[in-house]
Amino acid sequence: MPSSPSLKKPPPLKPGDTIAIAAPASSFNSEAFLSGVAKLRAWGFEVRYRDDIFSRYRYLAGDDARRFAELREYLLDPQVKAIFMARGGYGAMRLLTELAKLPRDLSPKIILGYSDITSLLLFAMQQWAWVVFQGPVVAKDISENLGPLGEASLKRTLCD
Repeated sequence: MPSSPSLKKPPPLKPGDTIAIAAPASSFNSEAFLSGVAKLRAWGFEVRYRDDIFSRYRYLAGDDARRFAELREYLLDPQVKAIFMARGGYGAMRLLTELAKLPRDLSPKIILGYSDITSLLLFAMQQWAWVVFQGPVVAKDISENLGPLGEASLKRTLCD
């Protein structure tokens, strides 16, 4: 059996670390998003998102250029330790061609999401050899559906 390259594990999150929230796919409910942001801040993290995250272009969270610029900014920023996704839906796979132009030696970060975000997770695993995290999104699960056990499990996974 051929050996697979070893994956690079991102450092665990610590209180005070910066989590950036990106919206590379579908648009989302801003109230639910802000509720999720408040929870992350209550957990002790610095949370960053761009003002244009609330953009809409048809069913997407802005056009492809906006969504790629946001991801690129967070992937290249050494202060950002994790990138959580606002929502899944559709649209993330449209960014893969541009993401392929980024350096292959990026430092690993936690990337968290599911649904259409899976295309980004698989890309980061294949292109950059990163360990990735299939998990809750900010404007849905973290804001309203996580519950105490889910919250404890997520914190354990990302912080231990």
